Amino acid sequence: MRSPLLCVLLIVLVFPRAHAQQSQASTAQTDKMAAKIMKIGIRANVTVKLHNGKTLHGFINRIEDQQFEISEVDLKTILVIRYDEVKKVESGYGPKGLLGNRVGKKGRRIGTIIGLAALAIPIIIVAVSIRE
Repeated sequence: MRSPLLCVLLIVLVFPRAHAQQSQASTAQTDKMAAKIMKIGIRANVTVKLHNGKTLHGFINRIEDQQFEISEVDLKTILVIRYDEVKKVESGYGPKGLLGNRVGKKGRRIGTIIGLAALAIPIIIVAVSIRE
């Protein structure tokens, strides 16, 4: 009799604390995303990655307390996004790649490194074979 009552009491006492900590963490994440959007500013190009996996590219039209508005360049529409939906924000967006998707800064760096390596390897092979 005592054990089930004790378990229920512990669950009731612990659950609200865990829920409060989770909401504080999400509030901190939301505030962080809002600060990043504010720092990037209105009329600036932006890449927004959402928690649902979608990536949006556009420029910021309006910034409010709980949400912001972007003009999405690929969809050619205006979207209102809440800060709690945002997973990651980057300033700017890259050009469309060969497959029709946008290539970000990191992807361009990786592509440049691979391209330079592809050019350097044959030059090194020719230089070594000429020496011998």
